[in-house]
Amino acid sequence: MTNKHCFEAPDKSLRDILRSTDDKSENKPFGGMTVVMGGDFRQILPVVPKGRRSHIIDASLKRSYLWKHFEEIKLTQNMRLTAHTNCKEEQKKTKEFAEWILSIGNGLAGDKDDESWIKIPKDLILQRGENEMEAIVNSTYPELTLKYNNIAYLEERAILCPRNEMVDEINSYVMSQIPGEETTYLSSDTVCKAISAQESDDQMYPKEFLNSLKFPGTPNHELRLKVGLPIMLLRNINQSAGLCNGTRLTITQLGKWFIEAQIITGTNIGNKRHELFNYEAK
Repeated sequence: MTNKHCFEAPDKSLRDILRSTDDKSENKPFGGMTVVMGGDFRQILPVVPKGRRSHIIDASLKRSYLWKHFEEIKLTQNMRLTAHTNCKEEQKKTKEFAEWILSIGNGLAGDKDDESWIKIPKDLILQRGENEMEAIVNSTYPELTLKYNNIAYLEERAILCPRNEMVDEINSYVMSQIPGEETTYLSSDTVCKAISAQESDDQMYPKEFLNSLKFPGTPNHELRLKVGLPIMLLRNINQSAGLCNGTRLTITQLGKWFIEAQIITGTNIGNKRHELFNYEAK
């Protein structure tokens, strides 16, 4: 759910733009244009960095001056239940899970003494073993070393993590399980000199500091890959070819300046693509 200010900004812009054609647009929400929004306040709330509960609630669309102008339409039929019409047992499990999720959103699944604590059913919990990474990977990807080249096997599986640090840990463990030689790529670690910059400015950004920087959505300075490793695109490169943000692929070839991979999701499954990038193999 996006912060309320992301809706208020286009509202003010549209009012200002459309008043040139209609004087009354200045006093109408979104300049009189019809806007349709979708979401669930019980599942996805605005992200407020280091914000408390009150800050998150205050940033929601319901606290905006625009909310009184919306007509709320609720969806009441669970479409997931219709997917198991021929299997009553699966339909029952899906219905129980849907009702449990709904109870969490309604605030009814909390502990009697403390509503902030929710008891998770045992069948949804992965039991912790001696090696936590091994337990997670083996539960999601059983027999990984034998089936990592199977497109159907990879397409229907994924591990979701709450933090990027955990993503890096799981990725490193999965790569260690896949056979083959590892290739390491290093990013550019130099500062572009500006006309107004002084020579002493370069000393403010040593390579060790640049290499330690980590940004969401951007690969780290050191990128380690293997042939056969599943990867995911983070940018829209070529939508007509199926290379979009979120597309999953498996690496088929690693060159010095390019990566060749086979698409395993979407409408272009099986197609091989190779793209240049600004990393250099070490």
